[in-house]
Amino acid sequence: MSLHQQLARKLCNYNDEQSIGTWFRRRRAKPLIAMLQQCHQRYGYVDVIDIGGRESYWAILPEHLFAELKLSITLVNDDDELSEAHRYNPSLDRHFIHVRADGCHLSHFSDNSFHVVHCNSVIEHVGEWQHMQALAGEVRRLAPCHYVQTPSFWFPIEPHFLAPFYHWLPESIRVALLMRLSLGHMQRQHTVEEAINVVQSVHLLDQPMMQALF
Repeated sequence: MSLHQQLARKLCNYNDEQSIGTWFRRRRAKPLIAMLQQCHQRYGYVDVIDIGGRESYWAILPEHLFAELKLSITLVNDDDELSEAHRYNPSLDRHFIHVRADGCHLSHFSDNSFHVVHCNSVIEHVGEWQHMQALAGEVRRLAPCHYVQTPSFWFPIEPHFLAPFYHWLPESIRVALLMRLSLGHMQRQHTVEEAINVVQSVHLLDQPMMQALF
């Protein structure tokens, strides 16, 4: 493992209580907790749909809140999320429902089926603008309260590749670099096609884009 990858894991290891990533995630959780508490005050329980979420992410909440708020969290993923690696706490399994579906197309859920839609660092991975619009439309439709987080295009360190200014470079240069180096969470790729697929799997947004979507 390269020094760069070791640093990436240290900075963004959410299983490490002391990591910078854990600190930022818990800081971001404060408005989410306030939103959940407000919903509980209004309804007496809280139904959340987490698009692209994992059980392990919800370790950001104090464990006692699951029972206090009567939380039910529906996790929507287009892959199999039930592996042990992504579980949080088996004693809290009753609070989670797993649904396999495309987060951009959730027509099997009716309008306002939930109290809160949660979507953390997902919208930048769904594809081009029309796919982002589809996801944003489902977020707005499914609940009156939304918590949507995504890294900013204007932050100088790209959070997936963990390289300064990487996302501001032309695509051809990003592809060439990824064919020579492992960057952050992304392994070195051995063909142009593989490298392009990885580079194009992330589309960071800025504030005007988020405002247009929501």
